[in-house]
Amino acid sequence: MKKIIIYAFMFVVFLSSCSKQGNVIIMLGDSITEWKALTMDENGSLRSWEASIGYLYNNARVFTFARSGWTTDDVLENIDRIENYISNNTIAFILIGINDLIESGKSPEQIFNNIEKITLFLIRKKVKPVFQTVLPTSINSLKIADKIIQINSLLKAYAQDKKLPLIDLHLLFLTNDGKVNEELFTDGLHLNARGYRKWIDEGIKVFFKSVMK
Repeated sequence: MKKIIIYAFMFVVFLSSCSKQGNVIIMLGDSITEWKALTMDENGSLRSWEASIGYLYNNARVFTFARSGWTTDDVLENIDRIENYISNNTIAFILIGINDLIESGKSPEQIFNNIEKITLFLIRKKVKPVFQTVLPTSINSLKIADKIIQINSLLKAYAQDKKLPLIDLHLLFLTNDGKVNEELFTDGLHLNARGYRKWIDEGIKVFFKSVMK
């Protein structure tokens, strides 16, 4: 059985003590995160992140801090704006890095260093970060599969060292034989309705269940 949720134990005390009002979830990333609200679900409806996951965290407000094309540099350039969303009980789910590989040619180490800067900013603002590993892609022409694995290895090691929670989305979007599950993507890079449902049901929901027992 795949182990999707890693290093979540430090959140148990924090989440169990949160009030039922004033909770906030921030979905931080690029188009993969942003386009959730633009993708019709299996019933032909558009559902925002708030409608999809807010109830998991005591009816939290959910803000999307993500833009199509954003790299880790873009997040850092705009990170001060995130203060507009922060409450006393704020969680940020981080999924960023694929555009760095596609567009900027940064090394996995450079991308990870930027993600660490994002994380340290969130922690200074008393936001609880949740890492999510970079999704796989079936667009072989990009030739970035090995670099995605390197970034994810750095994220996992950092999460373990700092005792920060991590959802292994990369593993979640692979088949049992280790190939990209193309049934969950529209173009080998962006998610379809089934992909978003899997992210929510087997990633985010499982995370909250693991820390709010």
